[in-house]
Amino acid sequence: MIIIIEGRPGSGKTTCCKHLMEILKKDKNLHFCGFYTSEMRNASGERIGFEIITTSGERAILADVREFSPYQIGKYFVRVENIEKIVVPILSKFIDEDFNILIIDEVGKMEMLSSKFKELLGTIINKNPGTIICTMPPVDFDVMLSLIRRKANKIFKLETQRKNALQIAEQIYRVIKEDLPSTGEY
Repeated sequence: MIIIIEGRPGSGKTTCCKHLMEILKKDKNLHFCGFYTSEMRNASGERIGFEIITTSGERAILADVREFSPYQIGKYFVRVENIEKIVVPILSKFIDEDFNILIIDEVGKMEMLSSKFKELLGTIINKNPGTIICTMPPVDFDVMLSLIRRKANKIFKLETQRKNALQIAEQIYRVIKEDLPSTGEY
């Protein structure tokens, strides 16, 4: 099953994922892995980058305004090597190990700069080995996003500033539980 959480920047996609992860941690029948991205801000509150945080607690800088990289999206220099060091192993774990839910926050322009990320994501989407929950922008800037959208079983749209992010996370959890085999476990 593929579930998309769609929204513009600041709509609450990450808030939704983090809340969903908290809910999933309480359910001993569900085994999930994944990552979310968090904004990095300076002392005056200005956004200066993004950090990757995995469900196992690993952290790495995704992009920032300070350290040069050959990859740039807007004012941010993207650290593709960190995507490949932190995120790609999570995608591999989902394929190879005993996880039935994968959370990806987000399938965005920065993440898609990694050919390894893109290739593994394509494998996962085509095999559909469990429940895949991913956040995406409302516009498909890459063929991969179009593929995910076509194969999605459910799309949840966040329209306003985080107002319904917590409710959407709870709805997604209910959808996951309804999709479970009669044993209550994947």
